[in-house]
Amino acid sequence: MTLSFLNNLKNQHVFLMLTLVVFLLYGQTIFFDFSYFDDNTLILEHQSFLSYISNIPRAFQRDVFMVQQSEAFYYRPFLTVYFMLSTLLGGQNAGVYHFFNIVLHLISSFLIYWLLQKLKMDRRLAFLASLLFAVHPVSAQAVAWIPGGNDPLATIFIVSAFIFFINYFASGQWRDLVWPQVFWLGALFSKETAVFAPV
Repeated sequence: MTLSFLNNLKNQHVFLMLTLVVFLLYGQTIFFDFSYFDDNTLILEHQSFLSYISNIPRAFQRDVFMVQQSEAFYYRPFLTVYFMLSTLLGGQNAGVYHFFNIVLHLISSFLIYWLLQKLKMDRRLAFLASLLFAVHPVSAQAVAWIPGGNDPLATIFIVSAFIFFINYFASGQWRDLVWPQVFWLGALFSKETAVFAPV
């Protein structure tokens, strides 16, 4: 039965299965509270800043911990904007932040599948690989811990950059070379280690 399911696999089945598996695995985190390990500093102590969408430009002028520039170490403005959007929708409700981390991880899993399809991998193998990515324990911290949201954010941008880079090789159009740069910049604004992605 499993083999016959894999033989008849379609994209909509892949997306449905990944969604079910990710929410079955991580859905319980929606009921978790803040861990008070960085999330209090990043979110709870800065509600007055995060509650105003007009502060988005200011997110690009400061460290993610909102420290003074001389002490700044983590430049992650997209993570701050992500927290802003979560704050606007959920305030101090930790479940909202956990839900959005799950959604980011799910999008990352979809994109892994899409990338593998672009690389001409067999659909069944691409599904199994993206499923492995979705359930692998190494992702648990990135999904279950609210500040870990920067990892799936960076993954979304990096994998998207690769997908559009493949499009460039397929089309040969210079305009298709712009999108990989845009997505790589998004990855850099999510997590500094994205600087190594082009390598």
